[in-house]
Amino acid sequence: MKYLLQTSFALATLSLMCVQPVFAMTLAEAEANCAKMKGQLTVTRAAVGVNYVCKVGGKAVLSGTATTPLATTPVVPRTDQTLPSQPGTVTGQPVKPEVAPVKPGVADEKSGLTLWPLFGPDLVVSLPNPMNGSVTVRNIGTGDAKEEAELYLYCKRVGWTGLDSGCAPVSGRQWCSSYTDISGQYTGGCIYIRIPPLRPGRGHVHTLPSWSEIRWDSGSYEFSARVTYYHRSSKETNTANNTASSTLTVASRNEADLVPALNDPMDGTLIVRNDGTVAASPTRLRLQCGRRTDVNPAPAPLSSCSDVRIPPRYARDYSWGPAPYMVINIPALAPGAVWRLPQDFWGALRWTSGTYFFHAFADVDQVVPESNEWNNASNGSTMVVP
Repeated sequence: MKYLLQTSFALATLSLMCVQPVFAMTLAEAEANCAKMKGQLTVTRAAVGVNYVCKVGGKAVLSGTATTPLATTPVVPRTDQTLPSQPGTVTGQPVKPEVAPVKPGVADEKSGLTLWPLFGPDLVVSLPNPMNGSVTVRNIGTGDAKEEAELYLYCKRVGWTGLDSGCAPVSGRQWCSSYTDISGQYTGGCIYIRIPPLRPGRGHVHTLPSWSEIRWDSGSYEFSARVTYYHRSSKETNTANNTASSTLTVASRNEADLVPALNDPMDGTLIVRNDGTVAASPTRLRLQCGRRTDVNPAPAPLSSCSDVRIPPRYARDYSWGPAPYMVINIPALAPGAVWRLPQDFWGALRWTSGTYFFHAFADVDQVVPESNEWNNASNGSTMVVP
């Protein structure tokens, strides 16, 4: 009986090895079936999907075309595969087991191709052109993106020389200027978006809040987006398509443009000029004032200047608001008109000993639509009183 069972098992194994069925299955199923037979699986590119051949002892026992589509990047050879030759063929040069595995994204010395994993997620980010506040991320790979991804949005105003991006903030958050370690959506002062896990063929569209309410100054803007896995536990089949770019051009608007300026050192010269093309209605200006004395040395916080008394005859247009600001009423200004701080008012103020620091902010209530909202702050100025 023992020999009979051994003979039956041998005949069944031989019968299985002689069968070469051709039927449709996923490549994962083909790999699993080949592994059960302890065979060697060869995968090559086909016109649609991939061709696979499973060999046991050098003899083909399983072959066909996998229904799982290929990524649009070169195949990563494994020690249990063969290097593909021509598309559609099932032969190639065997990979020797002692050859070091190919690192994804590194150019192969022999073929010169950049090799990526054969199966896995592949996130592609896209921006509309011109930019309209939306961003799309799609998984065009063959595997699930099993964790959240991070999307960073960048903006730069063309020709802008300021320290910031020159772009209007979104929901109080500035645009990214460099890759930053951030832990939440719209936090850390940088526009950052969480992308949920995506299955193959699925996408996620995100629209920036309040985009339609943003007032962009006239000029040209360049936008870019980058999607990545923060924890790097998900491996993509291709990371070369993780970025996108877009532009936005804003035409000049027929509006007012209030620009404040101070003399430095401060001698009482404060002006507000309307550089726009239409008249500006009455506004309020805040003159920020801080004082440093011998008992308030650097880097201690500056004390307020609100102890400087404003004469009653000027109380209608000048007052100390929330520290450390002096609030000044500015009349309506025609295009090209300039308002100047009256010197008799400045001369009536009595300053105590110390070093004073000033900044001016025009249209603090934002009641005037302006063609440029980014020049409402003046230069800094100092004054030393012995």
